[in-house]
Amino acid sequence: MRAVVLLLVAALVSCRSATEPVAELSATVVRQDVTLNDDGSVRRIDVTLQLSIDNRTSGPVYYYGCGISLEQQDVARRWEYAWSPLCTLTGPANTTTDGMLMIPAGESREVSVHLLGSGESGSEGWASDGLDGTYRLRVSIVTTLPDFWRKATGVELTSQLLTTNEFSLEQ
Repeated sequence: MRAVVLLLVAALVSCRSATEPVAELSATVVRQDVTLNDDGSVRRIDVTLQLSIDNRTSGPVYYYGCGISLEQQDVARRWEYAWSPLCTLTGPANTTTDGMLMIPAGESREVSVHLLGSGESGSEGWASDGLDGTYRLRVSIVTTLPDFWRKATGVELTSQLLTTNEFSLEQ
């Protein structure tokens, strides 16, 4: 009996409805603009990525610009953290979607993600290592929970992490 309850809870948490898998959301990097400046003492990298978020679910989803991070693949083909905005610690509460971009059911939206890095020329770190490599973004998408779940728990929102396509940063 306990196993059946756990399976039911897992199915409810992983889907907006009993027949709707979370795979109906996707995020794809579609364009990029990269500028690398080095004046001999400071190296600065400015990257703007155009991200397309596709919502093929039956309800709206929300994009929160601070819920994003850049990862770079290392030589062992593992993904390692490279960058995220400073605002990630001030994410939204679990009861409001204020300030988030709503993406209606069946629609897509493009958003810009601006990455900025700097450091002393010749120092270690992402800004000094150049742009070579394979990258991806991890994007947090917020959804509202079904009514019965909100009533039972008092929690209204949940988030899921999408991984974009792999890409290279090119000047």
